[in-house]
Amino acid sequence: IFEIAPTAKNMFSFLRDSPIPAEKNPKLKTHAMSVFVMCCESAAQLRKAGKVTVRETTLKRLGASHTKYGVVDEHFE
Repeated sequence: IFEIAPTAKNMFSFLRDSPIPAEKNPKLKTHAMSVFVMCCESAAQLRKAGKVTVRETTLKRLGASHTKYGVVDEHFE
């Protein structure tokens, strides 16, 4: 993401003013792992059941936090 859109770092509070390079930032690693795990679990559910089951509260919390940080549809391209 940061190679394609370097300004995306500004959307992550733990990267914005950090003197640590993004690739060495432990908070980024934690965030990336949670995204990776959610994607893997979703893929496994899709393969097994033909659909992804995510709790509505999880989706609302995830959406609210991304909206709060200024994520818009174009960022997903």
